[in-house]
Amino acid sequence: CTNGATISATGVGTSAGSAKLCGNWIFGTEGQLTFSGKAVSHDANPDGMVPRLELVCHDGTSELGPEFEFEHLSQSGTGPGSMDALVNACLGKSYNVAAGAGEGLKAVATIDAMYRSALSGLPEDVEGCGSL
Repeated sequence: CTNGATISATGVGTSAGSAKLCGNWIFGTEGQLTFSGKAVSHDANPDGMVPRLELVCHDGTSELGPEFEFEHLSQSGTGPGSMDALVNACLGKSYNVAAGAGEGLKAVATIDAMYRSALSGLPEDVEGCGSL
């Protein structure tokens, strides 16, 4: 990072049992950002691993984001929103772009900068996302 911060990112995903488990952790010089939980409906989640964003700082402060569902997961519906979007796109209908090409480009450009930084040992700029 250009301001001198150091970060390390890691993630995991699995489909254990009837739910997908997602975990993403970003560790930095100021603390840790966690985005994790089970991708199931809130009502079908007895162990409390509800997806949420959490910030834990080294100074002892923390902030817990609101609970959310990764997608609407009703077993009686038409399926998750991503499937609805794919079907509507294939049919030429309007659809929700939750994470489009711009977000994908930013993710790839960020990972590219992280690899370049690991090789050079220096902070590297995230390139190619000028107007995004």
